[in-house]
Amino acid sequence: MPQRPDTQHRFRLQPPDADSPEIRRGRAWAWVCFGLFALVLWFAMSPHEVGTSWRECDTMAISRNFLIDGFDPLRPRVDWRGDTDGAVECEFPLYQLMIATSLAVFGEVEWPARMLALLAMLAAAIALHRLLEWRSGPGPAIAGCLVFLWGAQAVLLGSRVQPDGLSTALSLAGIVAFLRYLSTGSGTSLWLAVAATTFGALQKATAFQTVGLMGLWTILLAPQRLREPRLWLGLTACIALFGAWLWHGMALYEETGLTFGVMSGGETKFPGSAHLLDFGVWRDLIETTARIGFSPFGCLAILILLLRRRLDLPDWSMLAIVVASLVLTMRYSSTGAGPHYHIFAAVAGAWFVARAWPQRAPWWLWVPFLAAVTYVGSHWVMKERNKIARCTNDSTIELAASIQAEFAPDDLAIVRGYREGYDEKWQRRTNYEQPSLLYQARRRGWVLPRDGFEVARLEDCRARGARFVVNPFPDKTDPAVLSWLQDNAELVIEHRAGVVHRLRLE
Repeated sequence: MPQRPDTQHRFRLQPPDADSPEIRRGRAWAWVCFGLFALVLWFAMSPHEVGTSWRECDTMAISRNFLIDGFDPLRPRVDWRGDTDGAVECEFPLYQLMIATSLAVFGEVEWPARMLALLAMLAAAIALHRLLEWRSGPGPAIAGCLVFLWGAQAVLLGSRVQPDGLSTALSLAGIVAFLRYLSTGSGTSLWLAVAATTFGALQKATAFQTVGLMGLWTILLAPQRLREPRLWLGLTACIALFGAWLWHGMALYEETGLTFGVMSGGETKFPGSAHLLDFGVWRDLIETTARIGFSPFGCLAILILLLRRRLDLPDWSMLAIVVASLVLTMRYSSTGAGPHYHIFAAVAGAWFVARAWPQRAPWWLWVPFLAAVTYVGSHWVMKERNKIARCTNDSTIELAASIQAEFAPDDLAIVRGYREGYDEKWQRRTNYEQPSLLYQARRRGWVLPRDGFEVARLEDCRARGARFVVNPFPDKTDPAVLSWLQDNAELVIEHRAGVVHRLRLE
């Protein structure tokens, strides 16, 4: 850590003067940036259906099931429920409840869900802009926001039907409100911060890291607030509600055996000791964080700040909190399989870009910066656009339509998933419950792991009410299973995405 940080750039709690011409001009330009981001993302990410996208299908299924099974936020329900009522251990379904409300208004369409994701990311960007403006001034705030908006995370979460964008928006708004409390002592700001942070963490557990950041910033910036009982009461309420939901989720898992792997089922994101000692895992984490987390812009900014010895304790605390979160979720954050685990690393990257950017940058510096941001943003937009095209043109959708025509709405399915049931590298269960076909076919049932498609499992599911079997890999099926299907079912659908057998009643 630098021994003599530049005191000119020290974090001051005095909020910016919203009426100053410089701030007003900076906010006007910020709104131009927000508008361009919204227009590009909305019209580039077309069509607006979710197709076979894994998490988006799960999110939409939970939302739809609120309308079918009852508007009970304490029992979010999935389609891969077997013969249970579908209540699953997952994050608090605030985003899914919002989608369910839109479904009740507009009917069973998917564009409102994608619109909500875009609006949530815009709200996150606005909150981040206020935070960066407070810390570094109007010009640097715009530079940081541009890096954030056109990085991998904002493009991904602004165009996908996932709760992460809403969680990020609430968490960042909570940080801004909390800083206002530290500065002014406003009780309203404190309780707004507590509410926003709590719901942000309930939406996505990784957002809980903002609570740690608030604690560190209180110690560093306004230690006198530590003597106020309301601060401790607010933080205790946030932690207690977060813990209560985790406990409730584990109770749902004990009841139904269904989980997203938040705390139960052995599908943890935490690394083991072997992974912490694995150089390859650390190399992958560093590469992934530099590419889609901090981004190359953020990494360069951190290097510049280190060389100039301008990092102060609030900067170091943010860096420490983000890095600790990435290490705790190393199973996914070290690979491209979980890019949304880097959203707060993207926030930190924008933070450090704003810290390194000159207060009054000349035009010749803005031109190459804007060109570089545009180039990077175009890459991520096209990558996400191609992902949407693949999902909406997937042959599984045709298979799902055939299943809808062939089977009754209450016929339970057995679906062979695309993933193995056990992750050999990380030595734990996978979330193999592929939701896409069940969601698109408007059916419910069991999803078996690809390597768990066995006669005993099929027999058990049939005894519990299964009426048909979907096998996407007929050419890679155990001969014993093929023989059992020949004796106990009839082939009713042959499709390039898989075959479907109707089970004979016992």
